[in-house]
Amino acid sequence: MWLARVIALTACFIAVRCINPTDENYALTFDYLQKYGYLTKDVDAVLAQRRNDVLRKAVEDFQKYYDLPSDGTPNNKTLQLMSKPRCGFRDILKHGKNLSKWPKTHLTWDFYVATENELSTSRAS
Repeated sequence: MWLARVIALTACFIAVRCINPTDENYALTFDYLQKYGYLTKDVDAVLAQRRNDVLRKAVEDFQKYYDLPSDGTPNNKTLQLMSKPRCGFRDILKHGKNLSKWPKTHLTWDFYVATENELSTSRAS
C-alpha cells in the first residue's frame, strides 16, 4: 500500500511539473518565445493552467528546432542558447509551425536575362 502511494504521488508530481511563473527566467523565456514565433500574442489571455501547457510546448518546440534535449523545461542549455545574440527574424513563421530547418545548404543561381557586363561582374565577384 505504501509503495502504491509513493508511485501515485510521483506520477502526480511528474504530471504537474511546470515552469514556475515566479522564476526569474520565466519572463525572459516567455518574451523570447513570443518574439521568435514559438508563442502567439494571444497566449496572455489563456488561463494560467493552460498557459503553462502552452509555454511548455513552446519551449519543447524551441528545443527541437535547435536540436536540444526536448523535455519542455527551460534548462541551462536552453537558457544559454536563448541568451546568445541573434538576428530579429522569427524561427516560426506566423502561418504555420515550420519546426524543421531548410535542408538545402548549397544554393545555385542563374541570370536569365543578363548583359555581358553583368555576367562579367558576377564572375569577378
